[in-house]
Amino acid sequence: MDRKQAPRGFSEPADTETNCAALARIIPEKGRPALFYCNGVKCGRSAVAVKIARQCGYTRLYWYRGGFEDWKQKNYPYLKK
Repeated sequence: MDRKQAPRGFSEPADTETNCAALARIIPEKGRPALFYCNGVKCGRSAVAVKIARQCGYTRLYWYRGGFEDWKQKNYPYLKK
C-alpha cells in the first residue's frame, strides 16, 4: 500500500494509538519540530494528537488544519512510499 507524507515526516495509520510511548518511538527528541495533520478538516485526530504530545513534554508542535489532501492541492512537497 502506498503511504504519502510531508517531507521528513512520519505517517501513522488511523488506527494507531497516540500516547507518550508511541510518540517517543517516532520522535525521540522532545525539542524536535513535529507536524501533525489528518486526511482533512473534518478529522480531529491530529488536533488530539498535538494535545497529547504537549502533555508528554513535546515543545515544537505544529498542526496543519487542512489535512493532507489540502497539502497536496497547494503543491507542497510530499513523499510517496
